Amino acid sequence: MSKRKIKFRVWDVEAKRMIGAKQTPLAAAVWTQTEPDDFVLMQYTGLKDVAGKEIFEGDLISHNQDAQRVDVYKIQWDEFEQFHARDVDPKRQQNVLEYWWLGKFWKQICIVGNVHENPELLK
Repeated sequence: MSKRKIKFRVWDVEAKRMIGAKQTPLAAAVWTQTEPDDFVLMQYTGLKDVAGKEIFEGDLISHNQDAQRVDVYKIQWDEFEQFHARDVDPKRQQNVLEYWWLGKFWKQICIVGNVHENPELLK
């Protein structure tokens, strides 16, 4: 069984910018010396989308159910301490893609943004 890499990216609330996973050691040093509300830490899920982009907590992904509808899901950590994706449409929030499903059907998943840089996709 292969182990996934533990890495994070950081959203700088004040500067409104993402600090990538490769820059995280620097961000972690800054984060420990500032107010906790100044940064949002997002963990890597260990999964990649169809284009090979790493999927992080807070990412918004699309999963095409059919040609008529494109669903957008938010990647989040749940109370059972595992990642899943929840439909952002309030009428369909009971729709959840579990971690095992995301890992199995990654070729059908595309990152379309994240909750910080693309809040309009949450509407």
